[in-house]
Amino acid sequence: MKNEHRLVESIQSRDDDHVSETVSELATHYEKRQRHTKQAEQNATIRKLLEQARKALAGASDHEVDELLHAAHWLIRDHDDLGSVLRPGYDDLSGRAKTLFQDHRALRDKGLPPDSPKHELVTLLEVAEALELIYSAGDMTWYEPVRFSRIDPAPGKASTPGPLTPIGRIRIGADEPIGPGDRRPVIEHKSCEHVLTVALPRQGKDSTNVSLCANLKEEHQYKWISLWDDGRDETNMIAIPNDEEPIQENLEEMGQEPTAYDTQVYVPAMSGLPRELPGNFEPFTIGVDDLTGKLILRLGGFTADRNTINRVEQALKEAKQASTDQVAVLVDRLEKYAENVEATVTIRQLADDDFDREDADGDVEVREDDHGATEIRYQMDADDVLRECAQTVLHLAGEGLLADSDASTNLDMAEVVRRNDRVATLNCNYLEDRNEPLKYVIANLWLRLLLRVRDEDKSLPRVALEVRELKQIAPSKMTLVPYPDEARPLRQTLYEIATQGGSRRIMMAGSTQKLNDVAKPVRSNMPYKIFLKLDNGLIYDMDDEMHFPRALKEQLKGFDPGQGALKVDENFYWPIWWRGAPCGLGDGDVPFERRYGQALGYRVRSHTDDRWRSAFNDCEWWCDVDGTAYPTDEPPEVDRWYLTSRDVPACVRPETLDEESVYRFSQWRQEYPVVNDLRFQPTAVAGESREMRLERLERAKERRMAEVMAGGAATAQTDGGGEDYRLPAAIRDWIDYGDEKRQRLLECLTEIDQNEITSRRSLSEFTGIPDSTLADWMVDDGPLGRCIEKVDRVYAVTALGEKAMGFPWDELE
Repeated sequence: MKNEHRLVESIQSRDDDHVSETVSELATHYEKRQRHTKQAEQNATIRKLLEQARKALAGASDHEVDELLHAAHWLIRDHDDLGSVLRPGYDDLSGRAKTLFQDHRALRDKGLPPDSPKHELVTLLEVAEALELIYSAGDMTWYEPVRFSRIDPAPGKASTPGPLTPIGRIRIGADEPIGPGDRRPVIEHKSCEHVLTVALPRQGKDSTNVSLCANLKEEHQYKWISLWDDGRDETNMIAIPNDEEPIQENLEEMGQEPTAYDTQVYVPAMSGLPRELPGNFEPFTIGVDDLTGKLILRLGGFTADRNTINRVEQALKEAKQASTDQVAVLVDRLEKYAENVEATVTIRQLADDDFDREDADGDVEVREDDHGATEIRYQMDADDVLRECAQTVLHLAGEGLLADSDASTNLDMAEVVRRNDRVATLNCNYLEDRNEPLKYVIANLWLRLLLRVRDEDKSLPRVALEVRELKQIAPSKMTLVPYPDEARPLRQTLYEIATQGGSRRIMMAGSTQKLNDVAKPVRSNMPYKIFLKLDNGLIYDMDDEMHFPRALKEQLKGFDPGQGALKVDENFYWPIWWRGAPCGLGDGDVPFERRYGQALGYRVRSHTDDRWRSAFNDCEWWCDVDGTAYPTDEPPEVDRWYLTSRDVPACVRPETLDEESVYRFSQWRQEYPVVNDLRFQPTAVAGESREMRLERLERAKERRMAEVMAGGAATAQTDGGGEDYRLPAAIRDWIDYGDEKRQRLLECLTEIDQNEITSRRSLSEFTGIPDSTLADWMVDDGPLGRCIEKVDRVYAVTALGEKAMGFPWDELE
C-alpha cells in the first residue's frame, strides 16, 4: 500500500509557487478575462445600437432614434479607452468630433438630447471608429481574420516573424461578444493537415486553394507545388499577378494587392513540345539513377513480392552500371528477366467506392487496410508483371521521358523542393494525343519522387501540394476517368499522401465540384473542408456525410463567389470571405500567352476589329518584341506582343531598338512587378521525334548484341588451343532466354553427355522436365535441335552443344 501511495503521489500536479501566490495569479487571470468579456459584450451592444440608429434615422426601423442614441452614448462614455481618443494629442479623431462629443456629453448630463440626431449619430460613429469598435460607417460588420497557425518546428520551417497575413475574414454578428484578440478560426498545420475545397464551377475553389498555398509559401516557408493542370494552362498563371477586377477588389479590402510568384513550369521533354515556350518553362526528363525497383513496379500499379522486386532491382543495377545506353539496357534486362519466371505475385489496389463484396470474383480477396479503406487483392503471374513494367519503361523511354543518368535535362526533385522561394508546376498539356494517358504516369512519378526525397532528407522544406480537380486523379469510381489503368496507381499514391503525407510534411490542398466524386478514403483523410457556393443537389448528396447545420444549408445556396464556410472536425464557421488568389487564374476565353504579354507590360492585340488605326493614329510606329519597327498603317497580328512609339522615350529612334531595350521599356508599363522573364524562347529538346528515340533504343540493343556476338564481354578459351571463340548463330537465341530456361537446357546437354539416354522419356526422368516441353526443344528448329544427335540409337552432344556447354553464360549476365 505504501508503494502504491507513492506511485499515486508522484504523478500529481504541484504548485510552482506558494499557495497564496498561486491563488493571486488565478484571481488576476480571472479578473482580466472577466474585464475582456465584459468589454467585448459592451462593444457588441454599441455596434448593434449604432446600426439600429442608422436604420431608424433613415426610416427603416420602428425604434426611436433618440432612445438608441441615448443608450449608445452612455455605453461609449463607459469605454475604458475613451479618454485616450479624446485627449488633445490624439490625431485619429478630428478636433470637431472631440468638441461635439463633449457638447453632447454636457447635454446628456442635463437629461437633454442634442438638437440634431444626425449630428450626434455622426459624432458617435467617428468616436466608435477611433475606439476601433467599427471600421466603417457604411458597413459596421465586425470581421475577424482567418489565418494559418504560427509554427516553429525547426530552423528553416518556422513562420515569418510579425503579424500573419489573413487568408480570409469571418463576419461576426453585430451583437456577438467578440473583439480584438479573440481570433478565430485558426487553421492548424503543425502536422500538415490536408484541405479540400468544394464548390460549384466558377465560385472560387481554385482561387481559394491558390491563396492558401501562396500564404504557406510566403509566411510559413513551404515549397508550393502545383501538380495538375487539366489542359487549360491554368497553373501557368501563378507567374503573373491577378488581373480579375473582382479579386483585385477582394485583395484591396484585405489590405493586400495582386502578386506574381517566381514560378518554374516543368514540361515533359517528349514529342509534342512547341518550338518555343516562355522563359520560365523547363523541359525535364527522369534519369535512370532516380528509379528504384519499387518505383518501376508502382508505375504499373503493382506491389510485388521481394523476389520480383529483386529481379527488377537487378535489371536496374545492370542498367546503372552501363556506361552508355542505360535506358536500352534497362528495357532489355526487364524483358529478359520476365522469361520463365514461374511465380505469382499478390497485387493490391484501392477499391472503388461502390465496390460490392458480394460481386467480387472468387480469385479476388477483399479486406480493410490499416486506415479502414477497402482493398482488393489478387494473384498475377510475375512474368506478366515484369513484362508490363518493361512495356511501361519502354514507352516512357521511347517518348523521351526516361534518359540516361548523365542527361542534363534530368529532374532533381530534391533541388526542386529545396528551392522554396520558387513555385513548381507540372504541366503535361503538350503531350501528343496518343500519350494522353501518360499524364497520369508522369504525375505519379512526381509524387513518388517527392515522397522519396522528403523521406531521405528531413531538412527539406515542407510541401504545399496543390491539386486542382482532385476527382480527376483520385476518383471515387474509375468510370469517372478516361484512362483507368493509368489513373489507378496515381489514386493509390494520393491515398498514401492523404493518410501518411502529414508525417512526411506534405500538405495537400485539393478542389472538386462534387465531394462524392473524390475517393472516400482520400477525402475522409482531409480534415479541413471548405464549402463555397453549392446547390440543393450537392448539399443533399453531402449532408449524410457532412451533417450541415440547418442555418448553413440555407446560406450555402446564396453565397457570393469566394464566400463560404470552413469545417474543422465537427465544427462549422461561416460566413467567411476567403482571400482571392493574389496571382492569376485560368480564363477559358483568353489564352495564357496573351496574358503573359500583358503582365510583362507589352501591348497585345486581342482581335482584328479593335479600331487599331484610330487608337494609334498619333503614333509614328510600333515595334515587335525583338525591336523590329513597323509603320502604324501595318497593324500587328492578333495576340502579337508589341509597343508603340508613345511607350518609349521621345529621344529613342526605332532603328536603335533591340529585344532587351524593348523588354526594359515594357517593364515600365507593368502595373505590378513580374519576377520571371516570360518571353518566348526556342525549346532545345522539342525537335527530337519519337521515331528517332525508338530507333536509337533499338540501335543500342543491336550494338550491345553485336558486341556479345563478336566476343566482346562474353568470350572463352578452349581447353586445348587457347583461342577465343564467338557465340555461334544457331544458339544466339539463348541470350534472350531467362536464367531458369537456359540452365535447364544446359542440364539436358549435361545429362546426355554423361549418361546413355535413348529416348525423350528417359531424358525427362533424368532432368524432371516434362516430356511435352522436351518435344518442343528437341525438334530441328528448337533450342536443342542442333545441339544433340542420335548415334547408334543413343543421344550425343554435337560440337555446337559442346560450345553451348562451355560458353561463359555467367559473364554474359
